[in-house]
Amino acid sequence: MRIVTLIALFILIVSVSGCLDQIAGLNPFASDSDSKGFVGGEKGIVASFVGNNPPSRVFQNRNFNVILQLENKGEYNVFPNDVRVFLSNGQNFGLETDAELVRYNADPLTKRLKTDEGFIPGGIEHVPFYDLAYSGPAVLTEDAPVSIALDICYPYNTTAVADICVTRDGTESSICDPIGNPISETTSGPIQITKINQLYNGLVSSDPTAAADESLLRLKIDMKRVGTGDLYSVTTPCDDLGLDIDVVNLERITVGEHVFTGKELGTACNAGKDRKIGFDNDGKASITCDITVPGVMQDFYERFTMTVSYQHVQLLTNQISVMPVLESMTKCTSDVDCEDEEMYCEKPGFCRKKIPDGAPCGLPNNYSINDGIAEKQANKDETCQNKCLILQDPTISEAAFELYGICSPDSLDLEECEENTGCSEDLYCAKPAGAPLGEGTGFCSPKVPVNYPCQYPFGYIEHGDSRGTSCISGVCAASSGLCIL
Repeated sequence: MRIVTLIALFILIVSVSGCLDQIAGLNPFASDSDSKGFVGGEKGIVASFVGNNPPSRVFQNRNFNVILQLENKGEYNVFPNDVRVFLSNGQNFGLETDAELVRYNADPLTKRLKTDEGFIPGGIEHVPFYDLAYSGPAVLTEDAPVSIALDICYPYNTTAVADICVTRDGTESSICDPIGNPISETTSGPIQITKINQLYNGLVSSDPTAAADESLLRLKIDMKRVGTGDLYSVTTPCDDLGLDIDVVNLERITVGEHVFTGKELGTACNAGKDRKIGFDNDGKASITCDITVPGVMQDFYERFTMTVSYQHVQLLTNQISVMPVLESMTKCTSDVDCEDEEMYCEKPGFCRKKIPDGAPCGLPNNYSINDGIAEKQANKDETCQNKCLILQDPTISEAAFELYGICSPDSLDLEECEENTGCSEDLYCAKPAGAPLGEGTGFCSPKVPVNYPCQYPFGYIEHGDSRGTSCISGVCAASSGLCIL
């Protein structure tokens, strides 16, 4: 009976020990001295697109999904709502508010754990952006490339472990080497602690009666940034990163049972109250720390750990092709054939969402080149959420006038100008529509996007390079009359 009890007790101890190992794996500050070591590597959270999400080609104003996979390939636990995913060019897809543009991880992304057989993979989560739809300028003739850009920001830690020599004499020891580079291990992450160098090692005070001898350890620690992405201080929020770039924070140092954090650690390592460590242009950094170890009665090896924390920011992009409108829109003959009041019938007969301010006006299905200027203006107003500002001078090119205008607020207060220097960077000084060549007062007008007809700057007399001032790119192709890169 006693033998059975002992066997049961042994099984219980083994089971509890296994559970504790797993619990330690979920604790980012769990003791490394009792672990099986580190998996190692240079990755933290790895982001990728899932399958055909987004697809390689999409229709205009037709929904598609973007699904992001987040996988923890490092050795630090990331908790729910720690990873911020921001769709940075969401305006191309009709998104504006944080609720539409930002997602967070709902579940913890646990770190990888080393085992006797290899390692247990880290946590994986899918972050979706459902029902996106391209809503930029109409694509009329051929596929147009459009990028999907996601900024991924998350907090992460890197920890290094080494067995260092603690001595009384500081110059030689029969137990260990007091000067030099002890063998160290570093957890996987975008920051690597590459070297720990013992510069000084020996007693700084001695009290034989109290047995309170103290040894000073002077350690130089080297780090480097690996892989892609940017670093920010861990105290910097992901939604307001600011200028605190290429910085990590010294989180803590332990020597055996002695733990150094906060102000004490900042003073010991000359890192200030925020314990910030800056990286140079080559992605390298180093600090020198003076750590005092009490109760050194003899030479011995001691476990040393060091942890740095930081925000890691990476950009993930994917280019999709937007198909021409004729392939993607519901057919119509007039606005009443479209789904709702927020849509209009675009020439040559497809439904399209009304166009926001700042984008080129559309071409309504009831538009005719034989209409007068006022009627053309009224027809093109139908294509905008507000009004269409016609910029083209009809005396120069009736065909170009048929194609171009800028959707603008209902009441647009145009500033008068006589040269381009009178307008801000995103505007140019335009010839007023219908004014005689080279005469009249100009007005500051939005510059023209690529692949749309060039316009006529104030003072324009004949075709030439001056039309490039009307383009966002600054270049107008004389052969096609379009703004080009």
